[in-house]
Amino acid sequence: MKTKMLIKTSKILKVIVSALLAFHFSLLTFNLFSQGVAINTTGSDADNSAMLDVQSDSSSSSTSQGMLMPRMRTANRPATPAIGLVIYNTDCSNFQYFDGNQWINLNTNPNNSVSTPGLITGSSSVCANQSIVSYNISEVTGATSYIWTIPNGATIASSSNPATNITVAFGSNAGNICVVASNECGISSASCVSITLNENTNVSNFSTPSATSVCVNSGSTVTINSTSLSTGTYTVTYNLSGTNTATGSTASMSFTAGSPGAGTFITSALANSGATTVTITSIQNSYNCSSNVSSGNTTSITVNPSPNVSNINTSATSPSILSASTVTVTSTSLSTGTYTVTYNLSGTNTATGSTASMSFTAGSPGTGTFITSVLANSGATTITITSIQNSSGCNSSLSSGNTASISPTNNFTYTKQPSAKDNWLAPQSPSDNNGTSTDLTLSDYTGYTYRPILYFNISDFTGVSSNISSAKISLYYSSNSWNNGTLLGKIVNVYKLTSDSWSETTSSWSSPWITAGGDYVTSSPSGGSITMPAASNYGWVTIDITNIVKDAIDNVSKHVNVIVRFNTEGLAYVSSNGIIFCSNNYTANESFRPKLVIEYAL
Repeated sequence: MKTKMLIKTSKILKVIVSALLAFHFSLLTFNLFSQGVAINTTGSDADNSAMLDVQSDSSSSSTSQGMLMPRMRTANRPATPAIGLVIYNTDCSNFQYFDGNQWINLNTNPNNSVSTPGLITGSSSVCANQSIVSYNISEVTGATSYIWTIPNGATIASSSNPATNITVAFGSNAGNICVVASNECGISSASCVSITLNENTNVSNFSTPSATSVCVNSGSTVTINSTSLSTGTYTVTYNLSGTNTATGSTASMSFTAGSPGAGTFITSALANSGATTVTITSIQNSYNCSSNVSSGNTTSITVNPSPNVSNINTSATSPSILSASTVTVTSTSLSTGTYTVTYNLSGTNTATGSTASMSFTAGSPGTGTFITSVLANSGATTITITSIQNSSGCNSSLSSGNTASISPTNNFTYTKQPSAKDNWLAPQSPSDNNGTSTDLTLSDYTGYTYRPILYFNISDFTGVSSNISSAKISLYYSSNSWNNGTLLGKIVNVYKLTSDSWSETTSSWSSPWITAGGDYVTSSPSGGSITMPAASNYGWVTIDITNIVKDAIDNVSKHVNVIVRFNTEGLAYVSSNGIIFCSNNYTANESFRPKLVIEYAL
């Protein structure tokens, strides 16, 4: 019985093996004919386009099934994956395939993808070949690295780790700077900024600049000429050397293109006098693109000193109205030279910013004078010097020792010199004329009673007689013809001649007078007199003839005719004196000629 069962079991196993072998050979037949394999519950053939067609019984959720891919963590992915190898990454919750270089996510899972980096900060406008331009982003949560792309020809000079900050050295191309964030689960979308590339300043053709001479504490105007610069506004960087020094100073320059074009800029204030050199090191255009200048970029500046007004004192004369004051400046600090003085007037006379020339001679102290404008009003007036300018045009302001107080008066002086005609009458030769003599001789000797006569034409006098305070004739006592008597105490009188028709070259003791010796009056008007000094006490002899002058003005003629005589004449020779005055023909010193001085008010 046992033997029969074994035989039966053996037959059953043979049938099963035969069936499996038949199925296996059938499968091999499908592969050979490129027929896809179908795995399903319906017995349907595989779709012709599929090598493997798998379909579960999806009639209910309890019979539905799917396909499980190989599952692993990032750290456990194959070390040398084949291109196209597909896995499910349990760290990233994502299907991934290997593209030959890296693992790529097959789907986007918002819970595990890397966020796009935020705004890239940094300049979007750069210069050709500009280096060390920084760009930054904020860190992206979950990112382990950042990948930057830059314009063609540019290089990343440096970066942080992780690379949220880079510095770029640009070439000659514009473009975009972009960055993506990445981690083991994938790469974000890119954040980009568009870069505009600006041309650098063309400084290929510069000629030597020029600069104006200036005063201390002023800036010099520097002129640049170039055929390469275009019209525009530039920032010039320059250095100063010499008596003034500076490094990296900047100034704005407006430039107009031409052949050559020209532009100017003003340096900083130059505090020290003397030679200063300005060297232009670079020029930056409106795009902030700068080019270094290595030739045609240097010029000299002459910085002139301002007047040294550290020690100044001022005084001034009080003139008559309608005339000017003479102002005297003393100083131990001013040097010899010609200066322009600026001054103000306040008080009864006012003016602001008036100027006058002053010649100054240095000393201990030195002295210089200038003349103010005409002062129209009498009374207290203050002169204030506000500044002194030297021949280089450099000014210094004054704050002390620069005022003078004056009080112009309503008093005027009229001077007529010399006399229009004069002569002296000699009785011992009654027909002789002495009008061409350089002398006017006066004598009290009997028979030789010499009498000078003089004529002054004052038709240009503009005053009125009532405002005349004094009128005096002055004769210069130069020598003695003889000196026998005692001159001291003798009285000399001056009287009005009643005729002015006498001739300087023909008049004499006897002609043209009614009475020999000259026709004159001693009253109406009254004359003037003086008591003489001692003999040989040479100098001016001044006699008041106010009444005679007023009479001439009131009679409209304005001709002052006078005769001079000793009060007592006819003395013996031993008691007499013969004195000599200078006539209008005197040439040894013309200032000694006769003169008439009138003091008056308006």
